[in-house]
Amino acid sequence: WGSTALYDAMARGLERLAAQTGRKALVIFTDGEDNTSAMSIDGTEQALGKTDATIYLVGQGTALKDPRFRAILDRLAGSSGGRTFYPDNEAALHRAFADVSEELASQYLLGYVPRHTGERGRWRTIIASTRRAFSPPESTLQRFSISSPEKPKQPASVRSEPTDARGNASWSVS
Repeated sequence: WGSTALYDAMARGLERLAAQTGRKALVIFTDGEDNTSAMSIDGTEQALGKTDATIYLVGQGTALKDPRFRAILDRLAGSSGGRTFYPDNEAALHRAFADVSEELASQYLLGYVPRHTGERGRWRTIIASTRRAFSPPESTLQRFSISSPEKPKQPASVRSEPTDARGNASWSVS
């Protein structure tokens, strides 16, 4: 059939996004496994680790049937804090776009500067709290990621704390 340069397309998209300010997201459609890219999957993941872009992959064709290819797409999207979608009909495709739109509209970025700069590269636990009860879907909690200048972006472990008597909720991210 045709040629697919998925990794090269992702790298080119990330390169173009790097010049932009603000929130960055890349939605990529693919119908087949990469078979012509100059860049490897490892090189693509390294490029993803150096950017703050979130990748959303929409798999069609082979991605609907091949578990090995789905695992590759899941790995790439997951390393950026994004998601994969495998719509098998038009309604599912509309839901995928609605999910991406909702997710982008409700994301928050938390920044942290350590008090003790002599401990660079050491992971710390950060607790985020709300003033009212809020229970995000479990899939949202799984998409936290953390990064530092010394370490590339990677998934964070998240622990949800019970809501307190005043209705405040909190999550520990480490």
